[in-house]
Amino acid sequence: MAWVKVPAEHHPIFHAALPNDPRVETKQMFGGIAAKVNGHVFAGLFGRSTMIWLPERDRADALALPGAAPFDPMGDGRARSNKVMLPERMMTKPTELRRWIARAFTAAARLPPKVALPDRVRRVKAPARTATGKTSRAKQMSVNARSGKRPGRPAAKYAVDPRVDAYLERLPDWQRHVCQRIRDLVHAADSELIETIKRTKLPFFVLQGNVCALMAAKDHVNVFLYDGGIVPDPAGIITAGHDNQTARTVAIREGEAINARALTVLIKHIIANNRAGGWRTLKRIRKRPPTTG
Repeated sequence: MAWVKVPAEHHPIFHAALPNDPRVETKQMFGGIAAKVNGHVFAGLFGRSTMIWLPERDRADALALPGAAPFDPMGDGRARSNKVMLPERMMTKPTELRRWIARAFTAAARLPPKVALPDRVRRVKAPARTATGKTSRAKQMSVNARSGKRPGRPAAKYAVDPRVDAYLERLPDWQRHVCQRIRDLVHAADSELIETIKRTKLPFFVLQGNVCALMAAKDHVNVFLYDGGIVPDPAGIITAGHDNQTARTVAIREGEAINARALTVLIKHIIANNRAGGWRTLKRIRKRPPTTG
């Protein structure tokens, strides 16, 4: 489903349909409202209707409703998690909406409470151990890299945009890990770089202009490099867009290693170009005929 703005009149309808329970928390999310219990999202406004979370045994009942559909926030045909978009007509039937939201709340309230992690701490899978019970250095370094941490050094710190967190949370595990790894690498390249959301849903990293962006596709992750096609790529990690005059692409598929060193070099070069006026300015300078004395 394509992203559309939540109608203002839906906000009070949604709030009125929430259970009168002190455990219910609400927060802004995706331009709408998300309702949580014990840290779990069980309902939320999205587009012109309401999204609810249901366990598998109950999801079929909701999907059987005419007009209901799996929750597909990116509009790419891939449903995320166990959430269902209720039919749009549900927003005109407060009693029925309240009943479905209550059903989602009851199911989510049975889940173990989520434990909040300290600020800046990332969830990272523990590395596999060898037969001796020790973790190999290569695997430990891989885990440290995904968490933004290097051996003997504190975890990387940078300002997080919660909308980028939300984008990553909707992805399959392997894509989320790749995107988080790229996110950490990009921020580590320059402490002044800022992350944001552009084009309604995509994570962008900017510093005096666009530096790069992330987009999860069906079977890979795209890293768009906004270099104007002028940054050298001696390692050959750019996979597409070689003739594009704005951005080129590094595509990363499941199980593929990320060439962190080469990507960091490209990112730093783009940032340097941005600080020098941007790739458009640099292209114009290069096209000027040489001056004669």
